[in-house]
Amino acid sequence: MGRFMGVLVVKCHVTGRDFSTGIHTDAGTFGRMKNEVMQSRCPYCMSEHSWRPLDAKLIDATPPTNSIANQDRR
Repeated sequence: MGRFMGVLVVKCHVTGRDFSTGIHTDAGTFGRMKNEVMQSRCPYCMSEHSWRPLDAKLIDATPPTNSIANQDRR
C-alpha cells in the first residue's frame, strides 16, 4: 500500500467553515512545504483566501480510483 494521501483544508475567515484548497498531498510532503502565502477560492463566501501551510490541516481524501464515478457499472 502507498502513502496516505490527503487534501489540505483551511478555514474560511467569513463563515468559519473548513474548505478544500484542492491540494492533494501526503504527510511527508506537507511537512516539507515552505511556509509561503498561497491562495484558494472559498466555495462558501466566494472570495480568495490567503493562507500558509501552517494554517492548513491534512485530512483523509478518497483517491479518484475509489470514487463512485470511476467504478465499473454493470
